[in-house]
Amino acid sequence: MSEARIIAAIKAALKTLLRFLPITCKIVTPTVSFDISNLVAFPPGFSAMNPSIVMVNDQYLVCIRGVNYNKGKYGETPTFNVGDRYMTRNRFLLLDSNFCFVKALTDLDNKFDDIEDIKLFTFKNRVMGIGSQLLRSNNAEQLSICLLSNIDTVSEISCTLIASPFSINNEKNWAPFVYDDELYFVYSFEPLILLKYDVATGTTQIINLPFAETAIRNFSFMLSGSSAGLPVSDGFLFAAHRRRISPFTRRLTYFTRIYHLNMPEMKISAGRYFSIGPPNLQFVNGFLQIGDFFLVSYGASDRSAHVSLFPISSIL
Repeated sequence: MSEARIIAAIKAALKTLLRFLPITCKIVTPTVSFDISNLVAFPPGFSAMNPSIVMVNDQYLVCIRGVNYNKGKYGETPTFNVGDRYMTRNRFLLLDSNFCFVKALTDLDNKFDDIEDIKLFTFKNRVMGIGSQLLRSNNAEQLSICLLSNIDTVSEISCTLIASPFSINNEKNWAPFVYDDELYFVYSFEPLILLKYDVATGTTQIINLPFAETAIRNFSFMLSGSSAGLPVSDGFLFAAHRRRISPFTRRLTYFTRIYHLNMPEMKISAGRYFSIGPPNLQFVNGFLQIGDFFLVSYGASDRSAHVSLFPISSIL
């Protein structure tokens, strides 16, 4: 095994151990917050969580994920409210500029069953989404990128599976961003691994060495993408989460921090960890800027979906 691979393996093991260490975080409070869980209807036994949000024609397109399980302590098998396996149902809706309900997009719902944590974003005047799709053939999760060509009429929807660049069976939480009119993904923030995606061929290319030549399958990265990239004057901002496990209670908590990616230098820097209110299982799946505020869409404790506004200074 090469020296680079040995070092990478040691770092991965250390990051796994770090999950059990305490995290100091800032508690942030939104200026205004909306619980959007009840704006859509899920089948009995499903709970709303992890909404994504993107602006389309002065309105907000939102996708809320519904799940059929209740999580217990870390390492325990969840309780399934319906069936005996993980299931996801997605609900799409439009909100106006004041975050008031406009309409449900029911034609989209059934087309995205079992695609987890869809991240909505725009690319070349098109609305797209990426999420993890469970493949029944081998019980693995692969990234699926979807094109929604017309939100109003849902005239065309196409989905393409993306192969793992490291031959990993379960892929999730790639963070999309558009740079120089090309589509990229942050595969990992620590270490920073960037992918370039070719929409025409459906292929990815690792663009920052040495990871293009390093076998890292089965590595577990602590800091994964949550939101799509938010363009700013000197690069992109991303919300990313880190898992923390209590060594005594095995309670799982997610903490969020903002990463700044400088392109084309491909340099990353990170802000302080924060929690929206008391720490719990928070997953930020949407991150936009509205004037002097950040608009954050997130799931709480896998039981509810929220959209909140924060002064930029409170998070950065």
